[in-house]
Amino acid sequence: MAGDGPLMDDAKAQIARLGLSERVTLLGAKPARPTLALGRCAVVPSLAESLPYVILEAASAARPVIATNVGGISEIFGPTAASLLPADDVPALRQALQGYMNDPAAADAEMRIRLTHVRDHFSVQLMTDQIEALYRQVLRTRRG
Repeated sequence: MAGDGPLMDDAKAQIARLGLSERVTLLGAKPARPTLALGRCAVVPSLAESLPYVILEAASAARPVIATNVGGISEIFGPTAASLLPADDVPALRQALQGYMNDPAAADAEMRIRLTHVRDHFSVQLMTDQIEALYRQVLRTRRG
């Protein structure tokens, strides 16, 4: 598991209590690209987000993503947004994780759809062009 935060010590204690220390490694905060290469699926059970780059990076790395329906995540998921989970719903997260483990091919097929959507709507060039257009619009309005 990658990431960090104020609950890291609690996570370590829970892993030890459950006897999972041999099966679960906490990597801490690491760069996304090499970290994504270590796993088969990205899980982002956020309670709040804006437009999280980690999901864009996971999609671009061709990794299935299990995530919650908060902030702009549904925009990233596009045609696969129906698979987003409610925030703070542990049973739904458990079911999604089990679903991935039971049928990774289905998750892979969904990932391919999402990858196409991300490539079409979130390229660096497209995002840069959109930001520049917004700045130009704001400047025109202020001068107007």
